[in-house]
Amino acid sequence: MGPLITFLYVTLSILVTSDNLLVIVAVSSTRALRKVTNYSLVSLAVADLLVGVVVLPVRTLEVQGFQWSRNIHWCQFSLSLTLLSLSASVLNLLIVTMERYFAIVLPLTYTSKVTARRNLYAIISVWLVAFSVSFLPFVALGSTTAKVRGYQHKICRFADTMSPEYLTFYSAAIILIPTLLITFAYLRIYRAAIKLRRRLKSLQVQREGQENIASVLRESKAAKTIGIVVGVFYLCWIPFLVAVVLRRIRQEFNNPGGSSGYFHTHLQQFRH
Repeated sequence: MGPLITFLYVTLSILVTSDNLLVIVAVSSTRALRKVTNYSLVSLAVADLLVGVVVLPVRTLEVQGFQWSRNIHWCQFSLSLTLLSLSASVLNLLIVTMERYFAIVLPLTYTSKVTARRNLYAIISVWLVAFSVSFLPFVALGSTTAKVRGYQHKICRFADTMSPEYLTFYSAAIILIPTLLITFAYLRIYRAAIKLRRRLKSLQVQREGQENIASVLRESKAAKTIGIVVGVFYLCWIPFLVAVVLRRIRQEFNNPGGSSGYFHTHLQQFRH
């Protein structure tokens, strides 16, 4: 399995890096794309770029059996980087979703709620929270030292360096709560889209109304696209959450969701 996993990680690293770089370059080099709604998409691409440039190459070296990768402190650092990318991805997805929410469900308040300054503050807050929470185990808060002396695993595992209490806190605060908020927002967006379709079928609108409807339809299409990204995110990271729950119940945690999570960072770039 070693060569196969190595090939998978190297391939994903190349794809994730190239795809996210394309997103960043496209937004930065195209004047029409330099708008408030795309700031958070660039931030999301940066979070996923971290996976391709740092996290996956490190995991590849671990698979190859490099002795230095078995150091407990290096293991804590590499896993904290993994959590950093995941945290930033989840929280950036929340920002993007709320932007779509205001555009479709509360369009009259959109211009006052979604501004360049607020979007920038939100992105900065996302990265500050992601750094703070993800590196708690690295500074010995939320870490476990029971297995430090006997640490001999080839691959870094969350259970070897992070306490079950920290993993439970992380899963609830950084993944579960934002996921519930994203789900609630998209349910409201879906209901708003259904109402709009009914209006289109029952009303004969004037030219100005048609232009307004066309604008809302464009917003709905963008929301649908981001919804697909969120759906892929759920599919790839649900195993991670399930594993945390099993860890608490059975005291076994081997991070089965890790590889699927890396795969998500590549899939969502097609939607960008």
